[in-house]
Amino acid sequence: MAALVAACTAMVMVVVGMPAASAAAGYVVTGRLVSDDGKPLAGLKVRAVPAAGYGSVGSSKTVTTNAKGDFRLPMPKAGSRFLLEAFDPARTATADTWGDCVEPARTKVLTTFIGSRGKQTFTDLDPITGYKARKSSHIRSGTHRLSASSGFDVKVEGATSDAFPSVEIIREDGTYASTSNCGDLSHGFIPGRYTIEVSAYRFETKRIRTTLERGEVEKHTVVLDDVPAARVTGTLTIEGKPVPDALVVATDGDDRWFSATDANGAYDIHTYWNPTDAMPADEPLSVTVQSTNDARFAGLGRTKIVLKDGVTTQLDISDAPTADRGVVRGRFVRTGRASSGTAELRTLSGALVASVELGNRDVFLIGAPAGTYRLAYVDPQGDRFSYTTVRVAAGTTTQLGNVKVTRKTAKIYGKVPRGFTVVVRALDGKSHTPTWGDVVRDRYSIEDLIPGRYTIEYARSGYVSKNISVNVRTTKRQDAPRLQKAGRVQGTIVYKANGKRVPDDAMVHVEMTSKRTGRVGERGIKDHDSSFSVKHRYATAGKYALKLVAPRGTARCGVWIEESVSKTCSPVEGINSWRSPYYWDGRKIFRLTGGTNNVGKVQVVMRGGL
Repeated sequence: MAALVAACTAMVMVVVGMPAASAAAGYVVTGRLVSDDGKPLAGLKVRAVPAAGYGSVGSSKTVTTNAKGDFRLPMPKAGSRFLLEAFDPARTATADTWGDCVEPARTKVLTTFIGSRGKQTFTDLDPITGYKARKSSHIRSGTHRLSASSGFDVKVEGATSDAFPSVEIIREDGTYASTSNCGDLSHGFIPGRYTIEVSAYRFETKRIRTTLERGEVEKHTVVLDDVPAARVTGTLTIEGKPVPDALVVATDGDDRWFSATDANGAYDIHTYWNPTDAMPADEPLSVTVQSTNDARFAGLGRTKIVLKDGVTTQLDISDAPTADRGVVRGRFVRTGRASSGTAELRTLSGALVASVELGNRDVFLIGAPAGTYRLAYVDPQGDRFSYTTVRVAAGTTTQLGNVKVTRKTAKIYGKVPRGFTVVVRALDGKSHTPTWGDVVRDRYSIEDLIPGRYTIEYARSGYVSKNISVNVRTTKRQDAPRLQKAGRVQGTIVYKANGKRVPDDAMVHVEMTSKRTGRVGERGIKDHDSSFSVKHRYATAGKYALKLVAPRGTARCGVWIEESVSKTCSPVEGINSWRSPYYWDGRKIFRLTGGTNNVGKVQVVMRGGL
């Protein structure tokens, strides 16, 4: 007897490759469809599908079950492998669809793919074995139980409509399976493990982890609690005058909250949104001036304050030093001519603390926590710079007086072939900001550098980028090196459970990522077989990761989720479907070199199901 593989779980895990072909003459595939309670399911559609049953590509003709739930399907071409796809014809009805937001049509049962054997566990799914079409006998597939669709009935209390309460259903990998903004959540879900997330502006977000069973509508009543926001207010005055249009920023090191000062120099930092956007209470924050309309003042404020929920903390900011923060005061002067440029205060490791834009002989004020820093000033018009070490003490103003700008800036230039990009990064902590070279015809030039050690990155689309370290004193010529063609990264995707190749058209997407630059390449959006090939752009030789995930939105149809969904391929099904718990989990670290890189086998697991 054939085993029923519940609700779309089989469709993404099957190695089947049945070309569209004529049926084996005179022979049929028979079976019976019943509900969970054993009642016959009349009026359902059944067809034979290749390659995990995506859409109707290469599928056989469709037949309808009779009053007893029986079906008789013409035998596919002898020797071909196939699955049986059973579905409610109502699924093809018009659904509420916009972008990747789809409310599926209401159906009696979930679309189900039937194979000769296969089973699901909490961590993996064994490959489902498809049927092999015969040329001289019938296939009696047996009786198959189909489950009704599942869903959620979530009632939200405590939050009023002006707080815009919403319900999101999230997969275990953190991606969204559906949202209350995309229609009724009480139907259309494939059984599996989900998290219900209920939120509203200015209210506490609540999450419920749950396992949705077959045919179940899971009911919850969630009461949201109002979270009074912590806030910090005050006025900004410099040299005794209020400063309008200044940006005051509060940060915990990861997130930032900000407010602009009004005409009286007043600011008010708080949150209008849910607590994920709110300033944290009982944790240290720094509150500083990031920029002003005068542009000569930055970094003033406090290094550490602690807020309380529902309490407004008053913090006035001025140019005076504080108990946990000092001030650097001075003026850059170029003898005999005007000088203008940017002054930056950086840590010894190169992290930017504050920067100010200065005109001729402007007095600047920069605030910073106690410590030792490097203060750099570059005058790009005069090709001059100043670079000095500054010690800042809390509660003290460090007076630099007139700082002469006399030293000549450095320059890197050279020849590059057409299509190159050139980026320079400092090696000695003077700067962490990439400097892009201007490429004109076959030459590049990077000017206004402070003399020191730099890394030059030469990149070209379709080639492996290369870094060259140089020590620049005045003017340095460095022509672009010869780059190796990037080639491809290729390999084979296999199941972790048994080492077998995933099915062709299994909808496994491959992304190539770097810790430093993020995603640098991915396989074509319409390529999903077990053998993959990834092109990468501007990748330097070094360590990278291959990440196996579900493809984006309507990738099966060759369009992005931001584009309109084609009626010929919507809704997308299987692991990539809306309201499905399933997701791919796979990763492999490798070292990239020039040419073709074969990484061998990359293991993948499907997670999220029952």
